[in-house]
Amino acid sequence: MESHKIEIQLVEAMPIIEHCLKVFSPACQRIELVGSARRGKQLIGDAEIVCIPKVQLNLLDEEYPILDMFIADLLAQDKEGIAEMTINGPKQKQFSLKIEPAFFFDFHITDAARWGYKVAIHTGPWAFSKQLVTPRKYQTEEGRPGLMPSNLKVKDCLYWDGKQIVPTPEEIDVLKLTVGKWVEPSKRI
Repeated sequence: MESHKIEIQLVEAMPIIEHCLKVFSPACQRIELVGSARRGKQLIGDAEIVCIPKVQLNLLDEEYPILDMFIADLLAQDKEGIAEMTINGPKQKQFSLKIEPAFFFDFHITDAARWGYKVAIHTGPWAFSKQLVTPRKYQTEEGRPGLMPSNLKVKDCLYWDGKQIVPTPEEIDVLKLTVGKWVEPSKRI
């Protein structure tokens, strides 16, 4: 069966998303639904998730994310072949459920220092996220005003003031730094 990615009703997707969060939660220090589902959009095309995976040491005393094992187990137990890994990188994992319509889970992998930035950026929407990383003295390609203080820059998902990292461990820290206050996800446009 060929699957096509289309938008589905949030109310139909939420039981699947909540089950996924419950299944993967033990493999993560933190896990959060972001994207259009978090913003409460009625139609969504995927489930975006930001997480900090728990790690354990492998036989060579190297850190290994437990999330990788959870996803491998999920795929190994999938006797009907409805789950497919489509991206398997160190900073992003994506798998799809080959159902009609196809449904994708995007895991954005991060650490505690980048948590606030990743949650804010991936909650979106895209135009708002661009404003969060555009200096105030400039506009985005769409002509929206930049929200980032002009003395800062973004590098490796961190805000920098010269050679100093500006800590943004929580999403509220990113919003206070850029917008000046908390903005509910559903109000971000």
